[in-house]
Amino acid sequence: MSLRTSLAQLYLLQESIKVTDPETTVKPRVYKYSPNPEDVLVDMPCWTNEITFNRQLIGVGLHELFWLNHMQLFVAKDPHDFNHSIDLAQAMLEEFITQWEAHLNLGNTIAEVKLTGGTPTVGIFQRGNLYYAGVDLFLEMNELNSVDFTDSVIQGKVS
Repeated sequence: MSLRTSLAQLYLLQESIKVTDPETTVKPRVYKYSPNPEDVLVDMPCWTNEITFNRQLIGVGLHELFWLNHMQLFVAKDPHDFNHSIDLAQAMLEEFITQWEAHLNLGNTIAEVKLTGGTPTVGIFQRGNLYYAGVDLFLEMNELNSVDFTDSVIQGKVS
C-alpha cells in the first residue's frame, strides 16, 4: 500500500461526484494539492486536497502510517443566491458520502479510514478575497504494512 495509490483512488472518486438536483453539475476538477490560497478557483465545482503526515508507528511485525487529507469541495464562487449554492453543496456532499460508502477502502489501498466534517461542514468559505459555497471534510487514512524483522535486527546486529 502507498499513500499515492490511495490518493489516486480518492481523486477518481472525487471526480465522479455529480448531481442532477438542485441543478445538474459537471465533472468536478480535482486539485491533487491545494492551489495557492490567493489563487482564484475558476472551475466549479472543484475539490482541493491538503495532505498532512500525522505519525508513524512501528512495532513487531507492524508498520503503520497515519495521514490526514483536508478536502474541500467548492461549488460556487461569490454566490448571488447563497441558499441555492448551499443546497447544491449539500447535495454533492450527500452524493460523496453515498459513493464513499461504496469505496471505503479506496480499492484495498488503506486499512482504516475516518471521514469527518469541518465546522461548518457545508457553508460559505473564504479563499483569498473571495467567498465560495462548499463542503469542508477531513479524511484520516491509516496505511498498514507488515514488517519482517530478521534475526539480525532482533539480535541487535543491525545499526
